[in-house]
Amino acid sequence: MSWRLLLLIGLLVLTCQGMGDYLNLPAEEKGLPLNSAGLSANGGNRKEEGVGLSGGGNKGSREEQKGKESRRYQGKVLYGEPLSWEQVNKIFPKYTTILLTDLETGKQLEVERRGGTYHADIQPVTKADTTVLKEIYGGSWSWRRRAVVAEIGLKRLAASINGMPHGAGKLNNDFPGHFCIHFLGSRVHQSRKVDPAHQMMVWKAAGCPEKPFLEAGPEETINLVLIALNQKDVALASLGLVCPFGEDLWLATQVWQDRLPSITLKRLTPVKPTGEARGTEKEPEKHNPSGKINTTEQMAQDNPNRRIYEITLTLQYPDGTVRRDKKGQLAVVKDLLREERWFVEGTGLKTLLEQ
Repeated sequence: MSWRLLLLIGLLVLTCQGMGDYLNLPAEEKGLPLNSAGLSANGGNRKEEGVGLSGGGNKGSREEQKGKESRRYQGKVLYGEPLSWEQVNKIFPKYTTILLTDLETGKQLEVERRGGTYHADIQPVTKADTTVLKEIYGGSWSWRRRAVVAEIGLKRLAASINGMPHGAGKLNNDFPGHFCIHFLGSRVHQSRKVDPAHQMMVWKAAGCPEKPFLEAGPEETINLVLIALNQKDVALASLGLVCPFGEDLWLATQVWQDRLPSITLKRLTPVKPTGEARGTEKEPEKHNPSGKINTTEQMAQDNPNRRIYEITLTLQYPDGTVRRDKKGQLAVVKDLLREERWFVEGTGLKTLLEQ
């Protein structure tokens, strides 16, 4: 047997052993997306998995997690713990440097806390960190909220940032000001109110993106969907949407991705059932041989798990030239099969947002 043949056999053996080791790795180590870690159509049942929520989950869920690596977002970034701002404020004092990891892209930068009372005001540490932050935002500064994981000491915490320089800045980093980072329960300095968009991103960074929707009423669900769309996060908005007429939800939302306007909710008014609107008792059901529901009012009246709202939105489209008010109706339904919570019917919303 020639030395060339012996060498070839040896290489084949080593290659097969290496491939076997690769196939035995968990999917997250290969960089492949995990079904339990990505944003699925219904967000998954994170409550049952006992991941992300402090003290949550079934009995034994924590024990099952011992010895296993924490779940990742799309196989890339480990989720963070949703720690309250009161606790974070104690372990993240001024002039502390921490590492931020953007959940979507996996890009990392170091930032330093320079101030802030109800949330932290931070700056990129170096010019290179500023460059990374701008890359995360697609090359231009923006007020859009993004889910990030903040490494503070030995803790990995769920957080949310915006990407717009404002106010004062002291570091030599080519960043004209500071930007904001929010944690669970933190507030805006000017209004001293909790910012729902930041809180949605905190829960997304914690691996529980459906959390804000779980206990939301019908009107709050509408607001949450519109907030997510304003952040250009269609996947997050889809957690509060349902398409009951056979329309593919993913395709419907993907159509919006590059054409989403900025949305301002001007008015939201419930449509009263027919009997209530007339100040009378509910009218008896009329014979309807077709079995079809004829009006939205009748649908709201006949189904206590369906609410109809008159809505007025101000829409500013991406090109900046079209700004107009648009009126229509939105239906919100309680899905008894999926966590018994409210969902906005996506068909009506799609009609409202079309230019």
